[in-house]
Amino acid sequence: MKVAIIGAGNVGTALATSIGRAGHEVIITSRDAKDAEQAASSSGARVAESNAAAAAEADVVIPAVGIGEIEALAQEIAEPAAGKPVVDVTNRISFGVTGPE
Repeated sequence: MKVAIIGAGNVGTALATSIGRAGHEVIITSRDAKDAEQAASSSGARVAESNAAAAAEADVVIPAVGIGEIEALAQEIAEPAAGKPVVDVTNRISFGVTGPE
């Protein structure tokens, strides 16, 4: 199975490593190409040229981005991810003394 992970932070990299170890092909992207390359190197994944390209190629799509990025990402991958499972591990919003941060 091909799994696209969009986001190369701690969560995305950990998922890429675990999913790759389970024998699945992992495609990873990030807003920062250097982060994507580093995550791919450490996890055995490969880097896609864009979020939409990763979603189009994958059987399952996993957004692993901050909450502030999810709306734009959803619009970007809506067409290529249509009909595919999307597993949302979006980093939740945090709350401080004065409310959401």
